[in-house]
Amino acid sequence: EKVYEKYQKKLVSIKEKEKNSYQRDRGMQALSSVTKLLSAKEKKKFKPTLNILAKEINSQTIMLQKKLKAREYNKLTSLEKKASQMIPKRLIPGILTLQTLPEEVKDNCKWGPGYQVLAKPILWTDGKRSILEISMLLHLETNREIDLKDLVDCYEFLEKYKYVKMKRG
Repeated sequence: EKVYEKYQKKLVSIKEKEKNSYQRDRGMQALSSVTKLLSAKEKKKFKPTLNILAKEINSQTIMLQKKLKAREYNKLTSLEKKASQMIPKRLIPGILTLQTLPEEVKDNCKWGPGYQVLAKPILWTDGKRSILEISMLLHLETNREIDLKDLVDCYEFLEKYKYVKMKRG
């Protein structure tokens, strides 16, 4: 029971960090979108307000990160640590079709001929996020539990066939 509780607390902590980053990114994108819709005159008029909002988004993010750091419960599992140290970067833009795979690999690929399983993770792959971060973002996006081992295996497969480049450490 205690082990389960500790694990749940650790997951909540990780998910809260990811949600915090996700919300910050969405807020900054919203400000960017608003700016794009404004005329040059409106941009000049609202620039101070938009700057204040951007600073507020960043300061709220920092404050929440400090709170979350203070509430860290446990160290990561070995798999989580491995995933947190793997930062994939796409080498091929857009949705992956894996058409360049050797035929014998295509036939035995566990991610299926349609490769729909790869669509969502690859969209989060930007060379900045770790696989652990991507798994948390996928969880936030889909509200489903993500099989971290399968996701790590997937990215290692993509790296082997040169669809992504992996930065480790």
